[in-house]
Amino acid sequence: MEAISNADRFVALLRQKLAERSRAKASERKRAEAVGKSRETAPHRPIAALAAQAGADDRHLRRTIVEQLLTERLGSQLANEPRFQQIVEQVTELIAEDGELGGMLQDVMREVRG
Repeated sequence: MEAISNADRFVALLRQKLAERSRAKASERKRAEAVGKSRETAPHRPIAALAAQAGADDRHLRRTIVEQLLTERLGSQLANEPRFQQIVEQVTELIAEDGELGGMLQDVMREVRG
């Protein structure tokens, strides 16, 4: 039986790490492509159209903006799912309750209406 030198161990470890990195990058690339495809199918409406759709009601406009942002980020295929709509409602409430985030959303709403 041949003794394995430190150089051989190093080369074996390097090959293993490169193979792991290659698999990780391939997986990351596939995920990015899937996100890109879902973004291509996501409805892209200008924010002014959201304001027109939401009317004058602050609560509805807040929810519509959050829904649009989440739909753009997660893909339009989820938009009609009841669980997605629950999440939109929860996120909207959390943002409204947070002083800083709520203020930022109010600024966006003013810009949309202006």
